[in-house]
Amino acid sequence: MNNDQYKAAKLFVGIQNLEIWCATLNISKDADKSYSCGRLQISNDLASKINDLIDAKKYKINILIEKFKSIFDPNKYILHIDSDTNDINISDADGTLVTRFKNEGKDWFGRDVFTFKVKKNLYVILFYPKNGPENGRVYSIKECDWFFWQTQKEFLSNGVLCQNFPKIISKPLFNELFDLG
Repeated sequence: MNNDQYKAAKLFVGIQNLEIWCATLNISKDADKSYSCGRLQISNDLASKINDLIDAKKYKINILIEKFKSIFDPNKYILHIDSDTNDINISDADGTLVTRFKNEGKDWFGRDVFTFKVKKNLYVILFYPKNGPENGRVYSIKECDWFFWQTQKEFLSNGVLCQNFPKIISKPLFNELFDLG
């Protein structure tokens, strides 16, 4: 793997936060800079880790695309995946962008994240354990699925408490957000 492939992999996987990228690959920020500019050769072990990230991302994207195909009627909507960034654009039949699912890479917990906007509201989709998380447990890809992450605010006497509720991605949920008809 050369430095151009390294930079392309970072873009493809979507991990733009340098600290998360370095932690995921167990490398230093200085090493990342050296790999990016070609000053340091990328070892076969590191290239293998990066290729594993790429393969996992492709697998997860395919799951998400299949969900979108079942939600967005192909006679009314066009799905387009940016081959460089994995952003997913959904347009109506006239080509007007309905929304962009932006590949945000991974969060601090190692979960794949996409964000999207509907009427100026920002929403999150996470690749999350199907049965909820357990402390310290690492999950296989097969034990996870894409969930819509909704924040519900509850006002308490001493301030605001936010609780997060994952919801399975479904046609009724997206119909509520997008008025798919």
